[in-house]
This record gives sequence, C-alpha cells and structure tokens, in this order.
Amino acid sequence: MVEYKGAIEVGNIFPLGTMYSEKMKAFYTSKEGAQKPIWFGSYGIGPTRVMGTLVEQYHDERGIIWPEAVAPYQIHLVTIDDAHSTITQEAQRVYQALTEAGVEVLWDDRDISPGQKFAEADLLGIPNRVVVSAKALEKGGFELKSRAGVEGRMVSFDELLQLGRK
Repeated sequence: MVEYKGAIEVGNIFPLGTMYSEKMKAFYTSKEGAQKPIWFGSYGIGPTRVMGTLVEQYHDERGIIWPEAVAPYQIHLVTIDDAHSTITQEAQRVYQALTEAGVEVLWDDRDISPGQKFAEADLLGIPNRVVVSAKALEKGGFELKSRAGVEGRMVSFDELLQLGRK
C-alpha cells in the first residue's frame, strides 16, 4: 500500500564535491601528508520558506496564528471607543508598562469599528489580544484573548503585567 503525505521544504543541502575546491586550489593535508581537495556543500534555510511554513502550519480560517517564539509582537492592544480620555489613558498605561517589561506591543488606536479591528487582529495573528474598552473597564479590567483561543477573559492590570514576566 502506498501512502502519500504532504511535506514542506524549509531547507536544502547540495553536495558540491571537489569541483570548486580544485579550481580554487583549496586543499587540506591528510594524515598521510597528501594534498587533497576540500569537499564543498551548500546548506541553506530560506527565510521566506520559514515564513511560508509557519503560515501553512499555524493558521485557521481567519488568518495566521503566530507561535509566541516567532511572533512579531506578543500583544495586540486594541482600544474601543478611545474618544473617551479614560480609555486612552488606560491603554497608554498598559502599553507603557508592557513595553517597559520587554513585551512587544502593537497598539491599534485607529478610528474604525470594533468588528473591523477584531477581524484585522485575527488576520495578523498576534498571540494575545488585549482590549481596552468602557465595557471592560466597567468590569474592572481588560479583555485578554489568545489568538488560538475561542473565548476571552477579564484580567486585571497586574495579570497583564505577568505576560511580560514569562
């Protein structure tokens, strides 16, 4: 029975032999004292192949889901209705505290609908989304949602800071 499986070529190896070393006169001395040409090989991992592999392996119908180890940011900070100065102030406090803790944060403070912000956040695939909104602040915190998860949860400011201490 033949079984077919998918594969992704991320890197490659090309044995080049001694053709180039002979032309360049690149030799080594063997234990016996003989001059011998160096064997060449080419080894490579393509950054674009790695990116394609990540997208292929870590995605869903809404977009990429970056693994934390290679994500361009760890937190996608989203403000909702930031015309209220309280929301902007809280978002600035979160942004400053997290960046000072060494967390890479992308802050979306654009004046567009919440649905559009959430859809684009999912498409970008940053591992964690933190929402600062009047609704969340009324509940005493911030909404934290893993990109790979289904449901968000309310967290306090101190719990958010723990993300920077991982």
